[in-house]
Amino acid sequence: PDPVRDNEYFLDSDPNVSCEFSTSRLIIHIHSLLASALVGVGFPLLSFLQIRMLKKIGKLDAHSSTASLYKFYNTSWPYFESVQFLRKAALIFAVTCTKNPALESLLSCFVNVAYIALIYSSQPFVYFPSMFAKQNLFQVSEASSAIVCLAGNALAVIASFNKSLVNDLGIALACLNLTFAALFLLGYGLELRKAKEFSDSRYVIEVRGKEIKNAITDWNFVMYALETVAEETRRKKALLDEMPFSRSQVIFAIRNAFFEREQEYHRINEVAKERRLSLLTKSNLNEIFGSSDGITTPGEVMRKIGRKYQKVLDRINEEFRKATGDEVSRRTSTVLEIAKMDHLVWVVKYLENDGLEWG
Repeated sequence: PDPVRDNEYFLDSDPNVSCEFSTSRLIIHIHSLLASALVGVGFPLLSFLQIRMLKKIGKLDAHSSTASLYKFYNTSWPYFESVQFLRKAALIFAVTCTKNPALESLLSCFVNVAYIALIYSSQPFVYFPSMFAKQNLFQVSEASSAIVCLAGNALAVIASFNKSLVNDLGIALACLNLTFAALFLLGYGLELRKAKEFSDSRYVIEVRGKEIKNAITDWNFVMYALETVAEETRRKKALLDEMPFSRSQVIFAIRNAFFEREQEYHRINEVAKERRLSLLTKSNLNEIFGSSDGITTPGEVMRKIGRKYQKVLDRINEEFRKATGDEVSRRTSTVLEIAKMDHLVWVVKYLENDGLEWG
């Protein structure tokens, strides 16, 4: 600050440039406002419009590039991630656009109270059973974290009016956060452990690849949740509405697995041509598909993998029909049809020409 000029702040490198009122300062403010509008409002609005369009045309499945934005929300609120973005933007606004600690804390309190009220009134999360009076585990987790944030805001409000309590309230807030984190990790871990045990007890997953194993595990979690709701109509309906997305995750994982094998086949085939090898050797097949004991041709490899995927798909299709009463689409009823969706010439060739009846 410059005591000669009413204690205003100026740049050390150029004392003629004010840090409070200047053209450069104004430009910085304009840039900040534009960036805040674009990121804080534009991105949530864009995701909301995209997901609403997908819902309107019935394409809320795992094949969309925006699937990660709605996979944890039910079909009534698939665009709830936009609310999450806006909440974070509002909290950032509350702590950066005011120099008054009390006002900052009160604004944060208001944002968190509004958020808690919204998640309890809308219940936007996909259902996952918990030990808390059969409440939705995701709902309980999100509400608990918001309540802890609200408690922190309340302590900050008190501290803003009574500076002598700052250290004591800081210790209380730290203890509160540590207690919440410990209980959250313990409860969440126990619930997921029960669901994982249920998933593993249903059938052994013999397919390779992390993506497809995760997709099958997610499907088993949906079946686990269905068993816990019995005839609770509202929750059961919500779970049945989630089943098409969970099934689409398995289909998408199979498509990706076939695509990767097609790409690997062509890559290694090119290497074989460069080395003037007329046939793929067993070591080549091992490089593409992993263990292939007793398998000496690409056709045999593809038949073995295709049968494993078809076994998984048949089980999921049957469970889907039994739970929902709906028939699955012919385009996704067999692994052969799934391979045809992406025009995977090599995969389709060997699935078609190995004498198997798919489906």
